[in-house]
Amino acid sequence: MSGVTAALPVQNPEYKPGHNPTQPSIPTPRLGAQSLPDTLRALRRRLNAVNFPRAAREEAKAVIAELDNYLVPQSGASDTPLLTVIGGPTGAGKSALVNTLASKVVTAVGVRRPTTTTAQLVANPETLRAVEDDRRWPTLPRCSEPDNSDPQALYLNESASLPPGLALIDSPDLNSVVDANRVLAEQLISAADLWVFATSAARYADAVPWKALIQAKKRGTMLALVLNRVPVDAQHAVRIDLEELLASHGLADVPVCTVLEGDCADGQLTDDHVSGWFFSLVEERAAAARRKAFDAALDALWPSVASIADDLTHSTAAARELRASARSCHTAAIARLAGELDSGEALRGAVVTCWQEFVAAGDVMRALSSRPSPWTGWIAAASTRRAEALRAALTSAIVAQLLQVAARAGQETTKQWRTSVTGAELLGAGLDRPGAGLRSRITDSVDTWQNDVVELVRAAGGRRRTQTQLEGTALLVSILVFGGFRLGASAQDVPAFSTPLWAAITSDITLRKLAETARAKLSSRIITVIESEQGRFMSALDELELDPELAARLRAAAMSVAAARRGEHI
Repeated sequence: MSGVTAALPVQNPEYKPGHNPTQPSIPTPRLGAQSLPDTLRALRRRLNAVNFPRAAREEAKAVIAELDNYLVPQSGASDTPLLTVIGGPTGAGKSALVNTLASKVVTAVGVRRPTTTTAQLVANPETLRAVEDDRRWPTLPRCSEPDNSDPQALYLNESASLPPGLALIDSPDLNSVVDANRVLAEQLISAADLWVFATSAARYADAVPWKALIQAKKRGTMLALVLNRVPVDAQHAVRIDLEELLASHGLADVPVCTVLEGDCADGQLTDDHVSGWFFSLVEERAAAARRKAFDAALDALWPSVASIADDLTHSTAAARELRASARSCHTAAIARLAGELDSGEALRGAVVTCWQEFVAAGDVMRALSSRPSPWTGWIAAASTRRAEALRAALTSAIVAQLLQVAARAGQETTKQWRTSVTGAELLGAGLDRPGAGLRSRITDSVDTWQNDVVELVRAAGGRRRTQTQLEGTALLVSILVFGGFRLGASAQDVPAFSTPLWAAITSDITLRKLAETARAKLSSRIITVIESEQGRFMSALDELELDPELAARLRAAAMSVAAARRGEHI
């Protein structure tokens, strides 16, 4: 079978019955100049300092894990062992294989699934000292207590039968029903020098492990396959089917060893031909394979960082556009509200009814017509109840109008942001709804403005008047502001208020000047409210911390790695 190392007991040319091959010492050559680790660490720091948008987040996490678990520790070490992960689907005989290679029971073998729930590492005592530190898999605490049940620990076991320079790891199941087990298995395999994929005749065609095998192949990891529990009468048919499956996935050169059904007792395989196959494979290919794997990992680094940098560039440009669209929508809202004020939009319904009741008593008209400067006539105390009703109706109308305009600005911003991947992600945090307490903030702002108008009237010469008189005249000023008042406007501009009283009010220069000042103060408060809503969108963008220079810095860090790899200095 072309490209596949046959390992059936009667077919494997490497295997001789009864032969126990000398277990070689695994070479561990230095895999990089001193400057390479420095540049890799610098790249790691640069990646860690970025708050990545969703588009780049997963790839960045994968690159950081590759740097932490493999590239950084491998680049500057001369004593790292060949880390061999025995991994595969549940019930594939992984633990039995580890026990056999270690010539001792390291992990339990059983029918309970999952049987292996922790990462068990076994190595020669000399080699074990090299993996006790956290250069490889720094996020996994080391543990030598067999009774400890920490699922995220790396458990250390000794075996004098293993050669120096080799470490075996029994990995949790790739298809475990426990999420933490699957994540740990993927983490171990992604940083392995050699992955021995253990599977069975019943499980070798499962989709999940094959996806992981293809990824490992692209990463440059040395691969081997142990096909376990093969029925004697089906071994050739299964082997042919496996060979076709390997070839269809671009893995025809992966060495294979077949273990027949029933060849297991006391937690170990009874036929030791798999040991001969494994140690011959390691002796023949380990050093070259590790160099190849390290080079492949470095080769993959630049495209990954470039992809992340491209995503950052796109996200930064998108954030700039999103910021502009939010500003545009809210600025348009302010202009729209100004236009509605000019048109007298607020003076509708209940406001008109209350106004008509307010002026029905005639106190306002008599006061306005009896003095040279009408506005100093004030509103009589008799109109207090009607004035309060008019003020309440006006407040309600103004609040509703402001709320509608602010909500519309948010809706238009949301609509534009949904067309962007970055914008759609941010909207998921509740930005697509009005800000908390918006109505309350608008109501407080309008109430404060109405008090401002009272103080304007007081400052204009009403210090000797009662509070009721001040508020009454301030109400006339407010009506002017929301009744479409403009210098030069006539009573006919607001049909509902086209009365002799309205004409008298709008013709008074002093009231008009007060209305101009009140209008400016109102505009300032409107801008504050609308900008506070705009600020929610801006704050969400600020939290992304997208510096336009981030992408360039990442690319520069990756180029420094490439230069160090060539032995250059920049």
